[in-house]
Amino acid sequence: MQVGILAFMILIFAIMIVSGTFIATHIFRTFRRVGEMQDSILQSSAKQPSREEPAKLKTPAGDVLRCKQCGAVVDSTSELSAEGAIRCNYCNTWTSIYSPGGGNAS
Repeated sequence: MQVGILAFMILIFAIMIVSGTFIATHIFRTFRRVGEMQDSILQSSAKQPSREEPAKLKTPAGDVLRCKQCGAVVDSTSELSAEGAIRCNYCNTWTSIYSPGGGNAS
């Protein structure tokens, strides 16, 4: 009878050792993968080029386009309508590029 209890206790102990080893291995593997992902994120963010300033739009005469309302320089990020109007990013007014004076820089 005591041999059966001793064998059962050895079996339980072996199961605990194996499952503990499996859990510890899984935890360490997870931490290593998280570290690798953080390293790859840091490396990819370091490789991104810096953003350049938007290009300023110019008239055929070479003047920089400016908003008639506020005088801000109109750049390549401004909206352009099908009718040839440009929306100012600062005051949100629409300026026609075809009107006399067309918002050109003076």
